[in-house]
Amino acid sequence: MDLPTRSGPPAVEPHPAGCHLCGSTTGPLLPDPIAGNGKLICSRGCQPAPTTDAAAKDTRTAGESTLSSDVLAFLAAVRDALTVPRPARVADFAEMVERRHRREELIADRATAVRIAAQLAVDLDPGNLQTHLTALTQTIRDNTAAHPVEFEVREDPEAPAGTACAACRRPFDPADTRFDGHARHRDTPYCRACVDRCHDNEIADHRCPICARGAL
Repeated sequence: MDLPTRSGPPAVEPHPAGCHLCGSTTGPLLPDPIAGNGKLICSRGCQPAPTTDAAAKDTRTAGESTLSSDVLAFLAAVRDALTVPRPARVADFAEMVERRHRREELIADRATAVRIAAQLAVDLDPGNLQTHLTALTQTIRDNTAAHPVEFEVREDPEAPAGTACAACRRPFDPADTRFDGHARHRDTPYCRACVDRCHDNEIADHRCPICARGAL
């Protein structure tokens, strides 16, 4: 006596066109309402095959910036340009007003250079940005050096002693060993940038905080 056998679901016949996303031809396939043009898509909702391109993988270490070194250097130049310490307080009201006015003018002069450089960066073709960003960064730094802080600055009570330049009040950066960088200059309380500006200044009556304190 022959026993009845249980038949499974009918086999799905391959479709000659296949899903235009994953390439499957086993279906069931339905017209893709988004793509149109007679393209088919898996009715079970497929996704494009995952890419194995190395460029698509996140190879950064924890805490590493996604920005390139050129972009980081540009942002650092902007930060340095717009970091102008407040003038030290003095008893003479007119002198205090004059110092504040000089600080406002200094910020405006530096901000103008930053704004121009930033606008040029925005207007550049993305393909040429990498090529010109270094030059724009140097333009900002040159302008900052040309407009130094030449007034006595206010002491920061929260800054630990010996960790910031006594002239510009920026924290020392031991890694910034450029001749005009922010590492400490020898065993002085000043950074290399302030010392470089002081020594290179050709104004006859130049008297920056470093000269005034007679440290160098």
